[in-house]
Amino acid sequence: MAADRAPQLEDIAKSSLVDADGLSYAGFRSTLRPAWPVVARDFVFGYLMLAASAALVVASVESFASLRVLWVAIGSLLIGFWMAYLQLFLHEAAHFNVFPERRWNDLLANVLIAVWVGTDIREYRRIHWDHHRFLGQPDDTERSYFSALNWRFVLESLFFVSAVRVIAQRRAKVQDKAAAARTAGAGGAQMLVIGAAAHLLVLGICVWQRQFELALAWFAGNLMVYPLFGALRQLLEHRDVAASAGVDYSVQPHGKLTRSFKAGPFGSFFGGAGFRWHDIHHFDPELSYTDLARVDAFLQGCDAAKAARSARRSYARVALELWRR
Repeated sequence: MAADRAPQLEDIAKSSLVDADGLSYAGFRSTLRPAWPVVARDFVFGYLMLAASAALVVASVESFASLRVLWVAIGSLLIGFWMAYLQLFLHEAAHFNVFPERRWNDLLANVLIAVWVGTDIREYRRIHWDHHRFLGQPDDTERSYFSALNWRFVLESLFFVSAVRVIAQRRAKVQDKAAAARTAGAGGAQMLVIGAAAHLLVLGICVWQRQFELALAWFAGNLMVYPLFGALRQLLEHRDVAASAGVDYSVQPHGKLTRSFKAGPFGSFFGGAGFRWHDIHHFDPELSYTDLARVDAFLQGCDAAKAARSARRSYARVALELWRR
């Protein structure tokens, strides 16, 4: 597959990119600065929407108690969706783009983001960089796109099968690196315990307040819906429509492929924190997501870049193209 694939944006030499006005990519990039207030605004928005989702479950059950099963289902979807949105900022933190001072970047990431998934930002950073290094290869550490988009993928994501597989593979990867195991292994184990405690605290408060429906929605949203959204997003970003469900891509290379997506009421948040410009992120990983719109505009004026970028489509359209292929 890889031999027949068209060049990707990240394959283009940055030095070859010059816009119609003669401005080089290096010159353009030197003008970019992270918009820290925008990062804070977008992150706080995610927590507000998570709180609003919880409040909606409580209010709906109180007003229409006979439909409590429906409200639990809706609440699970909303809580899972907004938790998935918040976790996109863990990725930004891995690239030191949540706070300007690196020590505070990591501390805030662990306390406000990574705690919900029981990981340590330093450990995740090591794993994530291997995704950039080995994209499309069997050694890729973020490999949801190795699976076909079908009912099996949906069910395995919903019922934590895929998540357990990913966690086990990542832990093995970290432990294979002696230095990483010494510096981050203990922190990762501690964060796993702290993360479990954080969720148990939320569930305990719900039970104490007799908000049993909210407890169920929180549990299902975080344990079932969030893993599905996270795995689905990554699959849509990287899986080739020519990939075969009958091929084991943990053995045979899938090949590099990275898409960008249209904005919209769903896509702007499902692909929040810059994820909908995913080909640009892989092209220049250290960029803050707050700069990606400007980079996208610049690249549209560069012929070499335009030739390496596919037409931007919605997440839904890509999902339909990939479904059961």
